[in-house]
Amino acid sequence: MTKHIKFFITFLLFFNMFIGNALAEEVLAWQDCIGEAQKNHPNLISAQESIKEKEASKAITTSGLLPQITGNASGRTAKTSTRTDDEMRSSTSNSYSYGVAGTQLIFDGFKTINDVRAASENIKAA
Repeated sequence: MTKHIKFFITFLLFFNMFIGNALAEEVLAWQDCIGEAQKNHPNLISAQESIKEKEASKAITTSGLLPQITGNASGRTAKTSTRTDDEMRSSTSNSYSYGVAGTQLIFDGFKTINDVRAASENIKAA
């Protein structure tokens, strides 16, 4: 074989190796590229977390419009002893108490409603 044929065969072998690797690459659609960027780009991750923070702030602000309910329970045991001339007497008394209280915002001059609207606008801005 001549030098040119050997060179051509060698070239084809190397070319096939590199073309095979190039063709094995994954083809991404535009939506796949956007998804990869959302998962890996630090600025986009920061923006998403900022939006989540604003949504949580709105939920906290909105909670002022909801009824607030509190409850409590307590128990107490008291033991008393009395001594008479010839014997000692003791008695135990138990007492329990339970309570529930609720409050509801009726009107605060539209402050809470305006705070909720401002929080919604903050989400849009984020």
